[in-house]
Amino acid sequence: MAEVGGDARSRILAEFTKAGRPLSAKEVHEVGGATEEQAALESLLAQGEIKQRIIPVGLQNLVVYWHKSLCPVVSPAASAKAALEAEVAVLRRKMEELEEDTRAAERSLGADVNIEQEINNHIKRLHAYNEVKDVGWVLSGT
Repeated sequence: MAEVGGDARSRILAEFTKAGRPLSAKEVHEVGGATEEQAALESLLAQGEIKQRIIPVGLQNLVVYWHKSLCPVVSPAASAKAALEAEVAVLRRKMEELEEDTRAAERSLGADVNIEQEINNHIKRLHAYNEVKDVGWVLSGT
């Protein structure tokens, strides 16, 4: 019989090895896979392979996991800092991806297109459409 959440469990453990530091809950969730992740986390926690700490940060709680061999003793401040640094790194990667998507979209439009003018024209057309639609509603009596 296959181990519950085996694939997710292996991916989570591999991510700890690759990172070499505590991981935020968000990072673990991205690696684990939505359906198997909870079972894998529960299995790893129950077997003592990973540890979990919930750290209050402002109005929210920050959940941090760490592998027993990587960080046998982790202070709340160190794990919170590591988790926040990891969160910042993830957000920076996403921001870089979005900036690249923006540059690709701008390149596909061509050099002669004024993006702000196109947006303003689109907004004007939306306003005109909404006015016509409103008149249609009035005329139809609904």
